[in-house]
Amino acid sequence: MDDPLRTTGTRRRAPLLALLGANAVSETGNVLAFVAIPWFVLQTTGSAARTGVAGGAFLLAAVVAGVVG
Repeated sequence: MDDPLRTTGTRRRAPLLALLGANAVSETGNVLAFVAIPWFVLQTTGSAARTGVAGGAFLLAAVVAGVVG
C-alpha cells in the first residue's frame, strides 16, 4: 500500500531545486548589477569619482543588507 505522506525522487526534491535555482538567478542579478551600475555611471558622466561613489553606495547597501539579514 502506498503511504501518501512519503514521497521519493524528484517530487520530493523539487522545492529544494526551485529554491536553489531562484537563489542562483538572484545572485547572478546581484553580480551583474554590481558591475553594471558603476559602468553606467561612468559611461553617462565620464567621472571616475562619481563611479566610485556609485560603486561604494552599492557596496554599502550590500553590507548593510548582509548585516541586517
